[in-house]
Amino acid sequence: MSRPTTAAEDELPAIAALPISGDGRTDALLERLHAALIARGFRVAGALRSPAAAPAHCEAVLRVLPDGPEERITQDLGACSTACRLDAGAIEHAAGLAMAAFERGADIVLLDRFGVREAEGRGFRALIGAAVSRGVPVMIGVSEIRRAAFDAFCGGLAEQVAPREEAALGWCLAALGTGRPALAGASAAR
Repeated sequence: MSRPTTAAEDELPAIAALPISGDGRTDALLERLHAALIARGFRVAGALRSPAAAPAHCEAVLRVLPDGPEERITQDLGACSTACRLDAGAIEHAAGLAMAAFERGADIVLLDRFGVREAEGRGFRALIGAAVSRGVPVMIGVSEIRRAAFDAFCGGLAEQVAPREEAALGWCLAALGTGRPALAGASAAR
């Protein structure tokens, strides 16, 4: 269902980038943001890093939104391996599941990161493109190392959002056409 937009809404970028911190704060922020959007009745698609993954073992598990499944996207190559632990096939599978969920209906897309697969033209790139082309806002984590590839993909049209809950939720609500939340509303989602 589409709704009329105002001139101010038409000027909002359809995609927002959250700078990724290496300590898991971005993943936690996206989880809180997901919960706040669901609590407000929005349909959220995408994939977020599962908090159940053990970072000490370089394990990454993505939870496909809105309600699963969880997909392990890394492989155990042994203690002495220096090769990339990402499982390209598992990432593509998770991206396919997320696209299928998006096709069933979504108001917004949240993704944990624009990673190496997306920089190579694969991964969740098709989902991002489908969402933006349909006017569905996207918020995604972007690391400094992938920033140039992300900017090239977005054509410089993505908005950088401060990695704070109030700023991220404010961008989402504005992009969804509900305006910026009052400070009390943003802190209630924490």
